[in-house]
Amino acid sequence: MKTYKLLAADTSAKTATVALFENETLIAEYTQNIGLTHSEGFLPLLETLLNMTGRDISEIDYFAVTNGPGSFTGLRIGVATVKGLAHAHNKPLVEISTLDALAENIPDFSGYVCPMLDARRQEVYTTVYHNGVKILEDTPLSLTELFEFLKSKRGKVMFLGDGAENYRDIIRKALPKKAVFAPPHLMLQKASSVGVSAMKQITLGNTIPYTEVCIRYLKASQPEQQMLAKLKKQ
Repeated sequence: MKTYKLLAADTSAKTATVALFENETLIAEYTQNIGLTHSEGFLPLLETLLNMTGRDISEIDYFAVTNGPGSFTGLRIGVATVKGLAHAHNKPLVEISTLDALAENIPDFSGYVCPMLDARRQEVYTTVYHNGVKILEDTPLSLTELFEFLKSKRGKVMFLGDGAENYRDIIRKALPKKAVFAPPHLMLQKASSVGVSAMKQITLGNTIPYTEVCIRYLKASQPEQQMLAKLKKQ
């Protein structure tokens, strides 16, 4: 395969992160988790990446972005921005599950890997990998439902993501002999992991035009849930 440049991004939760690859070499990665909204922080982060590496956005051959699950607003900002860049420069795009990219943070764990994003009210968006094989598709679950699924499994479970961070004490109490947690530098989203996932898809030819990008929310937003509840009562 000829030399190519890949720009990867994730804004699906509080963390905003971008990375630049040239083939399999990570050139730079910038991540921030300082409370800025992605509408404030994402474009400056992207501009910093390009300026510090001396690259121009027109040089990018492939764009990769997480398309969910995650924060409704965060996903819209990240996907819309990357989609716009791919459109402006007529370049293909790779969409990656937020949870699959998170699992890529811990590629060689011997046991179960459980990335989780906080969906609030003790619910999470989650998936489960066992020795690198996905055994549970991306899904919203209550913590109780997730624990019941994991209690039947033999071996340690590595938790990561902001759901693991926020519900750490609850997880430890529910699975005291099974739960382990990713270290701080691997706990949250990393655009480099998005990029690694995307490179696998590029090798397989699984790229799409920008017009086909689809956000996977997995569940309705709070206003939509309230509206559906009202309709059911009528």
